[in-house]
Amino acid sequence: MGIMDKLTKSKKSTDKETKDESEVTVVAPAKMKSASSSAMKIIIKPMVTEKAATHQTTHRAYSFIVARSANKIEIAKAVKELYGVEPMSVRTANIEGHVVRFSKGFGRKSDYKKAMVTLKKGDSITIHEGV
Repeated sequence: MGIMDKLTKSKKSTDKETKDESEVTVVAPAKMKSASSSAMKIIIKPMVTEKAATHQTTHRAYSFIVARSANKIEIAKAVKELYGVEPMSVRTANIEGHVVRFSKGFGRKSDYKKAMVTLKKGDSITIHEGV
């Protein structure tokens, strides 16, 4: 049993070390802190690109990368829960990953689903502003 005790002790000490290194503070908007984990699983991240920023200013449409299994109703509910704004419409597109070349071979970027959420005239999402 002495060997087993050494293995479990060393495993516990490495777990503590990895926990200390993985503690990273992420600053999120106040409304996102109270959101449920299901809404955060649906909306993976906002698309912050130049094209998305231009589209946002002209059409009040915000782009997000969402879970591939999410439908429009779930996306609308998640936006309302995370950002506190009611979407007027949600459009989705399944994007296929591009073929990329690595040194001597080829690879493929992963597929993803993009959602364009249009808001009412007075509403805005602060995470996209200033891009």
